[in-house]
Amino acid sequence: MMIHRIRRGDTLPTLRATLTGQDGAAINLENSTVELHLARAGRVVVREAVILDAAKGIVHYEWSTADWEGEELSVGSWRLEWQVSLDTGDVITSPPTGHDVLEIGEDLA
Repeated sequence: MMIHRIRRGDTLPTLRATLTGQDGAAINLENSTVELHLARAGRVVVREAVILDAAKGIVHYEWSTADWEGEELSVGSWRLEWQVSLDTGDVITSPPTGHDVLEIGEDLA
């Protein structure tokens, strides 16, 4: 389990991950799309991720100021996963078991 941290309103650091399958090997992301899924208290937030290195399974999500408008992403602990839609039509989720965590901290100003 990986724990990521960001303060509400910040645009750095980006979320970055190497996506792996059940066997621990990197998922080949050639011709695929990837979504970031965040879940908390019965709510799911979905964002489009960027593939940095398809062969090595490396993706990231760049925060924008729009992510923090309203209360969609509130302060607290969120479960995090990456959903890959392969060009074959198959879908695979990383991590393959459990979830990573995103801790969103309160911005004091």
